[in-house]
Amino acid sequence: NITNTGGSTFSLNGHLVAFGKNIINNGTIDGTVAASRLYWINNGVASNYSGTGTSVAPLVSWDIDNPQGVTIDPAVSNIITSRIIIFTGGLTNSNKLTLGNGAATTGTVQIGNTTTPTNAGALDVAPTFNLGSGGQVISYLRTTNARTTGFEVNPTRILTSMTYDDNDISHALTIAGGDLTVSSATTALALTNGRVITGTNNLIVSNGAATV
Repeated sequence: NITNTGGSTFSLNGHLVAFGKNIINNGTIDGTVAASRLYWINNGVASNYSGTGTSVAPLVSWDIDNPQGVTIDPAVSNIITSRIIIFTGGLTNSNKLTLGNGAATTGTVQIGNTTTPTNAGALDVAPTFNLGSGGQVISYLRTTNARTTGFEVNPTRILTSMTYDDNDISHALTIAGGDLTVSSATTALALTNGRVITGTNNLIVSNGAATV
């Protein structure tokens, strides 16, 4: 357990800092330095974030790698982060995370792993979106189960780019919740491995966008 007392600042300072249990933040958490990652790992129990403190906006990354999941106390102040990664487990009270910090920022969500498949969970509700001019980037990567799009998609359902890379041929990515548009002029849609099921929805590559 980590307890950050009132008036204190806990600086990640460009490191991946891994936690097995709980954080009680009654001071300030600063994860703004490049490569800073607040990383929740498996310690055999669910993890919790609570306290009356704040965080310096935006944290670089909020990473979940705990099969038992992570819960944010609904009483905490919203935590602004540039990126959410879900390797294993899920997040309860996801609305306490704000993805993006307006202005020229980009909000990024990664679900799964680039190499070994992981048992990725999901966000229980939509985070607060404050996407800047960089928009939103989502990567659906290698997991132990097929995926369906969910609360990780912003309400406009417009993405700067999207990647799907799952090398298990029995898996598919199902587009749910309405049409989904990708719009970057560089790499809007990267379909590396796997099958996408649109059903009654459309996966739209906007005019001038690129695919790989």
